[in-house]
Amino acid sequence: MACRSQRGFTLMELMISITLVAAIATGMLMAMRGGLLSLNRIQTRLDENRRALGVQRILSLQLAGAMPVRTGCAGALSPFAFRGSVAALQMVSRSGVVSDTELVEFRSDVETAAAALGARVSAPEMREELAKARELDTLCSDNDIQVALHVAGGAAQGLPAGEHEFFVEQHADRVSLILDVPRSPQPARAFESMARAARQLADASGGRVVDDNGNALDEQALRAIERELEAVRGRLADAGVEPGSELALRLFS
Repeated sequence: MACRSQRGFTLMELMISITLVAAIATGMLMAMRGGLLSLNRIQTRLDENRRALGVQRILSLQLAGAMPVRTGCAGALSPFAFRGSVAALQMVSRSGVVSDTELVEFRSDVETAAAALGARVSAPEMREELAKARELDTLCSDNDIQVALHVAGGAAQGLPAGEHEFFVEQHADRVSLILDVPRSPQPARAFESMARAARQLADASGGRVVDDNGNALDEQALRAIERELEAVRGRLADAGVEPGSELALRLFS
């Protein structure tokens, strides 16, 4: 009877196979390690670029607000020196109050810029300022009023000539006259002017002056609105926000 030989792996072949697998695994690990190192280097470079851009932005703001001043020296004026404006963040607007994250990022940018200049940062406590900002935002929200008068059946071409403190919108069936109360220096007077223009437009076009719900507005209703606008002006002025002032234009932007 013939015997068929059966040949398996020798010990040498098995060792060579294990060595090859180990070499391949080592190569893959080295490649992965190299990729992770490259990713870390890229991330570090991106962080440095972000910080540099933040410093550049703050320096640009500082330089844009620089004012030339002369200093006295032994009775004579020295050459121009420069005094930079403070870095500031508007915390309240019609969009609401800035978030904690935005405030922290702003503080971090200022500190980064100060460190680059070898300067020291002096700033108020953030929580107290955020509390004040929220109080101010509540005041602004309660008094952020826009008043509209509509002339049903009117056309904007009938408005008196000249500049107005109110906005005009032409619709298919009416003309809307809109007053932004906090941004108007004299809201009651501006409303009186707007009401007069609405009456003239209604008389010229055969229309009528109505409110947002289409209800007709007589002289008594218009005077009541005017008194309410004067009360709004008083509340804002008592809080130090005079309607139409530079501060009011920033807060109600």
